[in-house]
Amino acid sequence: MGCSAGFVAIGLAKRLLQVHHNTYALIVSTENMYRGKDCSKLLVNCVFRVGGPAILLSNRPSDHNTSKYQLLYAVHNNSSSSDQSYNSILREEDNAGISGVNINKYLLIAAIATIKLNITTIGHLILPINKNYSTP
Repeated sequence: MGCSAGFVAIGLAKRLLQVHHNTYALIVSTENMYRGKDCSKLLVNCVFRVGGPAILLSNRPSDHNTSKYQLLYAVHNNSSSSDQSYNSILREEDNAGISGVNINKYLLIAAIATIKLNITTIGHLILPINKNYSTP
């Protein structure tokens, strides 16, 4: 699942830490590098790079003062029910049987639709509400 798996894992870890007290959760997410010769699949290597981020989550009270960040919200939206979104980026094998990712022209449209959905979902959680704001 690539980068989206990290977000799913963070949501899962948050729920597990709510049940299992005084615990750590380590999340490691990696990207796969395409090593084949199909030029259409090489774009993913350039755009997303090949990385391996990790995060350690804790619900231990002793870690409260030394933690750098606090996870407040974990929201996940899925827009793959749209055929255009689902088919905009797909994992496929090339002619040599090497697995890679194909990106088509609908990725930007799908990304914009998903960002709108995410902002609608979490906007009220992260945007300040100013009661003195008036429209012209």
